[in-house]
Amino acid sequence: MALSVPLSRSTLRVGGGSAFFVRPLERMKTRTTIIIVGVALVIGAAIGFGISSYFWSRLSESQTIASSLSGVSTAYAPLKLLKDGRSKDATDILEVELDSSMRNLELMSDTLHRPDILTNSFVVGAKALK
Repeated sequence: MALSVPLSRSTLRVGGGSAFFVRPLERMKTRTTIIIVGVALVIGAAIGFGISSYFWSRLSESQTIASSLSGVSTAYAPLKLLKDGRSKDATDILEVELDSSMRNLELMSDTLHRPDILTNSFVVGAKALK
């Protein structure tokens, strides 16, 4: 039976002697390089996402803390004056704070082109106190 199969079907014409096909080494190197680069990109993206998420959450925490401290510092002085029986001084401080906040809101409304900021019920009520 071996004589009935031509040699060209069972062996490579160049190099001969092997019945197995050997892939060119260059194609394997290219595919391996692409896989390694792809895996590195995925890992890098995952690490970058984790780091950015951490820093954004810290930024958000800092803003929340700053906002809370601002509220405490704004309320503390007038409340202390009221408890000490100095209502006129407390009222003066609160009026200055309110005027400053209203100017900031109006500036923000103009800058952001958001007139709806000035229709908030707190803003409308604050304007009525002036």
